Amino acid sequence: MNAKEILTFITDAGIVPVVRTSSAEGAIKAVEALYNGGVRAAEITMAALIARLLPPRADERTALARFVRPPLRNWNGREVGLTRPTDMLLPQIESK
Repeated sequence: MNAKEILTFITDAGIVPVVRTSSAEGAIKAVEALYNGGVRAAEITMAALIARLLPPRADERTALARFVRPPLRNWNGREVGLTRPTDMLLPQIESK
């Protein structure tokens, strides 16, 4: 990724992870892990927790739903699956 693509990724995600390690190699591995799914996992978990702890209205459920089950896409943009939080959290988003 070039600098512009990285900035776009951070802006689109709306989250900036802070990584502290004792070596540059460790930091690179941590950033790669975040890029490969950690940020998405955090978004999914936070949206599900918000829905669980603060039961949403219908319009809020719709807004949260896009974060709870985002599609997984390969490098070509093709949808290859989806991610979701644990079943314990899903009823707050999918019911009512």
